[in-house]
Amino acid sequence: MSHYEQRLEKDLEHIRGEVSGLATQVKQAVKNSIHALLTANQDLASATILGDGPINRKMREIDTLCHRFIAVHPPSAGHLRLMSSVIRINIILERIGDYAVTISRELQRINGAPDKRLAQGIELMANEVQLMLKQAIASFDEDNAELARGTIAMSAQIANTVGGLYEELLDEQAQWSLTERFAVFSVYYRLERIADQAKNLCEQTIFTVSGEGKASKTYQILFLDDDNSCLSQLAEAVADMDCGRDLVTIEVTTMGQDHRHASADGVALVDGSMSNQHAGHVGDGVVFAGWQGTDPDPRFSDPRSSCLRFLRRNNHT
Repeated sequence: MSHYEQRLEKDLEHIRGEVSGLATQVKQAVKNSIHALLTANQDLASATILGDGPINRKMREIDTLCHRFIAVHPPSAGHLRLMSSVIRINIILERIGDYAVTISRELQRINGAPDKRLAQGIELMANEVQLMLKQAIASFDEDNAELARGTIAMSAQIANTVGGLYEELLDEQAQWSLTERFAVFSVYYRLERIADQAKNLCEQTIFTVSGEGKASKTYQILFLDDDNSCLSQLAEAVADMDCGRDLVTIEVTTMGQDHRHASADGVALVDGSMSNQHAGHVGDGVVFAGWQGTDPDPRFSDPRSSCLRFLRRNNHT
């Protein structure tokens, strides 16, 4: 091995070591934030919040090392993929550290340990998320694309878990204050985002090892109509023509059914007889197409613009 090759490998090992150290700090921050919340440990929560500063500084140092590596060495395709992934993973880890800080801050809102039933939900989800994060980091450290793919598959289970926890949080019979409900909701949401970031980390590992890029997401848009006779079919045709089935999976459903548990990324109203509030119960986003209410909103009067606006909001057009 030449002197140049030795220098290149030494720099690569140094960058990987720094990323591994940052990942260890972030994993510990998440663990500490959950433990502080469940045990009402204000000192540990404060330490976790203050510990975000060193994480941010380390993130900036790694970013500088990556750009310096690209400037000093004439890297090959594999080295460039690694540097590209490290820069993205660096940001991912910094964001996870921010989520740990937010979880720690929720202890001040609850003003004590959460209710036992809520604590069980937090612990259940936290265990699943921490395992996913641990495996995601291990897949990068070991250049293990198969482990990364297996870890990505865990996201479906976590989505099911958080769905049930959100529903439980709406239990009107439970004697929880509104403040406590919102605080726990915030914790659930941050844990869900940590799982999303762990999935992103796995995708970067796969890219580093194999060069395989992230697959395009297909959005499910649910069109609601009284009888699926005219406007819903027009909206479906327009969406398919403009967006293609590679981006949109379209389903047309009548409004007489219960749509509260429909798994759609967007909802397109094709008849003004359904209220905005009802439509908001379906999916994560709402798209209004072919609005026919007594006071039509011109922004939502065209199925084409409505569907495309939904996709633009998700950066796919």
